[in-house]
Amino acid sequence: MTRTLALAAVCLLAGCDETGPSLLDPAEVNVLDLSQSAAELVGTWDLTTWTTLGPKGRPVTEPVTGYQESYAFRADGTVTVTENGEPMETTFDVRPPERTDGTRGEVEVLFIGGRTETFGVRDDQLFFDRRPADGALNEYRRRPGPPAPPPPSTADVRSPSTL
Repeated sequence: MTRTLALAAVCLLAGCDETGPSLLDPAEVNVLDLSQSAAELVGTWDLTTWTTLGPKGRPVTEPVTGYQESYAFRADGTVTVTENGEPMETTFDVRPPERTDGTRGEVEVLFIGGRTETFGVRDDQLFFDRRPADGALNEYRRRPGPPAPPPPSTADVRSPSTL
């Protein structure tokens, strides 16, 4: 009985979850340890938290409020980026970046529109790591179901340089 209570206490404190994989703590994430697979990106992702460096260089994770951002990646290499209800259609690709000497890097990155994102996927969590450029680690959660369809009109398709 004592062992059962001790195990239950450990699970309660450590966050054991028998219903599915445990979520990664954004403060502990190294995106290079996660998957960089284009196939795993397929789906719709909503921005939920961002992690920045707080006082004394400690990571601070906060829920995103007052701003909405989502990505609907499709298997055909198109993506709809929606910011505060405004959809923009563009393309994406996952590959190592080209170096100035013409060789390729070793880490796969996400090319989306005119930007490059260092990213990682694990289960239903997607991270864009903008910390090397004094940015945040953005965490997205996968929506259940297939990716959202593209916007009904292609009139709003923007070139990669405008994103």
